[in-house]
Amino acid sequence: MPPEKYDIMFAMKAIGLSEQLSGSDKQVAFAILDHYNRRTGRCDPSRETLSKLVNITPRTVSRSISKLTGTRLFKIARHGGYYNCNSYCPNWRLYRELEEVWKKRRVACSRRTGQQKLAPSSGQNCPLTSDEPVYQTNPSNSILLTSVKVQPSPAQVGQSSRSYTGVTVASAPRKQWDATTLSVEAARSAAEKRWNEDLIIQFGHDASVYGRIVEAVSPQLLERATGAEMQRRGSGLTFLMKELSSLIPLLRDP
Repeated sequence: MPPEKYDIMFAMKAIGLSEQLSGSDKQVAFAILDHYNRRTGRCDPSRETLSKLVNITPRTVSRSISKLTGTRLFKIARHGGYYNCNSYCPNWRLYRELEEVWKKRRVACSRRTGQQKLAPSSGQNCPLTSDEPVYQTNPSNSILLTSVKVQPSPAQVGQSSRSYTGVTVASAPRKQWDATTLSVEAARSAAEKRWNEDLIIQFGHDASVYGRIVEAVSPQLLERATGAEMQRRGSGLTFLMKELSSLIPLLRDP
């Protein structure tokens, strides 16, 4: 079953906030999730590939995979082949359930402490826009904070339509426009992937801080951070931290 809106973000929160996973387990989980192809549903990195990506031994990778499947965060199927790779299926339904548990826990905590509830859009001085699509962080393999299904408006019916995977179906006269659009989307996806990976590298080891960051990132803020990254490499995370510094005191410089 393909992921629904925000499922990727829920997956990252479920992994990052898990108290059952070690640091290595979370690294392996993020690496597996990064290989998930939304268009085909394929996700089959080899253990050797995972070992090289997260810089741990293949044996440690195997233990982490056992932990991930044991906690039901991923389902696994052995399909053999020349490289004897496993096929991994993210448990989207579980991620959604864990998100609901997290929301209830956060609300209960706010009531006990009397602190103001942190809303994703709090402190954001940006205009509200329509629910525009946020595509994968990589044309084929991705990690991202949000993903959406695009529904055509009545004015678009009969002209063009956009499938769940983001591939545009249009009439012949619009092929050049579609190619240009997909090129821009690919550049945006690459930029989003870069600052997203920077975020994991910097805060992935601290589940508390990482969870608060992910919770505070609204779709509008995500778009602005990606735009900054497209203008200059490394600026996406810098922009995000500047915007969230007033919301998350732990991110402020001492």
